[in-house]
Parts: sequence; structure tokens; C-alpha cells
Amino acid sequence: MNHSRRYSKIREREREREREREREREEEMERYEEEEYLACCGSTQFAKEMVKASPFASVQEAVSAARDIWFNKVPPSLPI
Repeated sequence: MNHSRRYSKIREREREREREREREREEEMERYEEEEYLACCGSTQFAKEMVKASPFASVQEAVSAARDIWFNKVPPSLPI
């Protein structure tokens, strides 16, 4: 086997290992249901958008998504 083919096989194995690690990371991420987000703030639209955006790889990613959803996708409620 020449050097180029050997190198290609090694790179393919590395890519496969990385894909496997990514699948494992995704499995470890916790998905929350709409009811759990509703318990947080009471906005059904916010809760639905958070479920659509999840799962999140980190707390920072979840907070960033929550800010974007709250300020850009959820219409302001009218005062009572």
C-alpha cells in the first residue's frame, strides 16, 4: 500500500472516531420538554421555541438561545 492510501485510511478512521464522539456528546445533552420551560417563565411561545432550539451543548449556549428567543421571537405581552 502506498503512503497516500495509508494516510487516507488513517484520516478516515480519525473522522469516524470524531463522528462517534459527536454522537456520544449529543446523547449526553439533556433535552427539556415544553412543560419544563413553562415552569421557568410561563410563556408558551418561549417554551415551544426553546424546545425547537434544543438540545444545548452548554449553559452558555442555552442562555444565548433564550435571550435571542425572548427578545426576537416572542412578542411582548400586553399589560393587564
